[in-house]
Amino acid sequence: MMNCPEEGHNGTETILLVEDEKPIRDLISQLLSGCGYKVLQAGDGKGAVGICREKVGQIGLLLVDLGLPDIRGDKVAQEFLTACPHGRILFMTGYAESAGLLDAATGEKAAILEKPFSLSNLTVRIRQVLDRPRSGT
Repeated sequence: MMNCPEEGHNGTETILLVEDEKPIRDLISQLLSGCGYKVLQAGDGKGAVGICREKVGQIGLLLVDLGLPDIRGDKVAQEFLTACPHGRILFMTGYAESAGLLDAATGEKAAILEKPFSLSNLTVRIRQVLDRPRSGT
């Protein structure tokens, strides 16, 4: 297990990691586990939607690649918010223009992390998203 690269950026929340490239998914999972998070993994959108429906209300953050091969990450996010309405979303994308894909339903609870990113940057961004004040809840 990896150590958390940024002191003070660890946590205990459950994160659903959705990434179709297994080596990247495994690396991020090891990192987040080393930071204290409970990590659930899916290699595609369909698997992620199944986990969302199985773990209703139990997932604090959806960490999802926007460019999944079967279901786009923003569609997975909509399913996630139905199952976990108080959850947060962090989209990973290699395309800056993907920010336009975020619709009003996920915009306030979602953020984007552009690829490539450092592991340190990932842990900092996750904490920022999780710690963001919750309006209207």
